[in-house]
Amino acid sequence: MFYVILFLLWLPSVKSVQIWQINENQKDLTTYGDMILTPSQRQRYAHKDSSVRHLFIKETTVNRWQNNTIPFVVSSKYSKQNAEIILEALKSFEEKTCFQFKPRVSEKDYLFIDALDGCYSYVGKTGGRQLLSLSEDCLADYIIWHEVMHAIGIEHEHQRPDRDKYIRVVYENVDMRQIANFDKLAENGVEYTDKYDYQSIMHYDGFAFGKVMHGQRLVTMLPLARNVRLDDNMKLSFLDIKKLNRIGKCDSEKEQSNELCADKDNSCNSMKNRGLCEMSFYRSTMLKLCPHSCGFCSPPARLHKTTCEDRDVNCESYARNGFCSEKFYKTIHEVKCAKTCGYC
Repeated sequence: MFYVILFLLWLPSVKSVQIWQINENQKDLTTYGDMILTPSQRQRYAHKDSSVRHLFIKETTVNRWQNNTIPFVVSSKYSKQNAEIILEALKSFEEKTCFQFKPRVSEKDYLFIDALDGCYSYVGKTGGRQLLSLSEDCLADYIIWHEVMHAIGIEHEHQRPDRDKYIRVVYENVDMRQIANFDKLAENGVEYTDKYDYQSIMHYDGFAFGKVMHGQRLVTMLPLARNVRLDDNMKLSFLDIKKLNRIGKCDSEKEQSNELCADKDNSCNSMKNRGLCEMSFYRSTMLKLCPHSCGFCSPPARLHKTTCEDRDVNCESYARNGFCSEKFYKTIHEVKCAKTCGYC
């Protein structure tokens, strides 16, 4: 009971809707929260010791999109406004990675984005008309990117075979009907050597599939690293982009477009001078209107390893006072205090 009380006290700092919540009652079609498996994939997943269990690695040619180009069709069920949300999310994904999305002409293999009953996708290219479901609740860029990464062939970060070195799954707090969502992938199926990425958009938050007690969701995953919280990851992390560009075999360093981080209001400098960038009450507004002036922009996503160093003499003080683990300051400290805050 002591541990349960502790888990109840850790509340998420950002309360955004998550894929696992939207799909919580969608049990017939999906596996691991939001993945659809083909019959052959399902058979492989059923054998946990199989050397071919990790789909993305073992189907290296069959499940790749040719030339990193993904033909797609957006269902006519979407309103014009909702279709534009999807298109903008795909455009933003293109600007960060080597993958391109093109409206389907006559291609045999293509992504069909449909407004069904949840957020889910196949893993990798399956061939033919390939479903990716985005109900109205799923129309947020971070959810669209998550499902697109599944379609490219990437699985969940918290299911890595080495995850127990980085997180502790609190099984007693997991809804018994959802235990399978914490299965680990086969150890011999991992080929990437990137460090465990708590900030990955493919990592569920620390309350995923938790039981509800006294109106509060119980914690199901606890980070083992210091100054880390498993909050809602709503942007592609540095390692997400690095992995995508490695998969796409990019030859050049591809940086995030400056256009993505442009201010959208002429009075941003004035609002910054009034201190609104630092006020948590205005954070979501300033993040949307004035990302450039407030310094919320992500550092360029480069393929090559950068120097791991601090650029501010006060980094140790920031860390002692908990700023490294505060999501509001994360983007700033990724640049200024990368070493002390453990971002490299």
